[in-house]
Amino acid sequence: MFTCFLSVNETKYVVTTGSKIHGAGSVIGFLVFLFVPLLLYILEFKNNDKLMRLIAVISFIFAFIFFALFVMSDKPQFSNSIIAKEGL
Repeated sequence: MFTCFLSVNETKYVVTTGSKIHGAGSVIGFLVFLFVPLLLYILEFKNNDKLMRLIAVISFIFAFIFFALFVMSDKPQFSNSIIAKEGL
């Protein structure tokens, strides 16, 4: 939540303390959001709710795919592909 108050730089070559904090907070937040569906799957496994387990697994798979695409977007070999056009 606090990373929204710290700006990122226009280029990756200029690094400020605010952009470092923004980057670290974004990584931590995204990893938490990545593994929440997996945790929900474990909790729903104990409750024996098959529909919620299915939704949790599908959510985890989509989150993992989008995480992989986000990481791939910074790689030079994907700079001219549709993957590099991250964000709005």
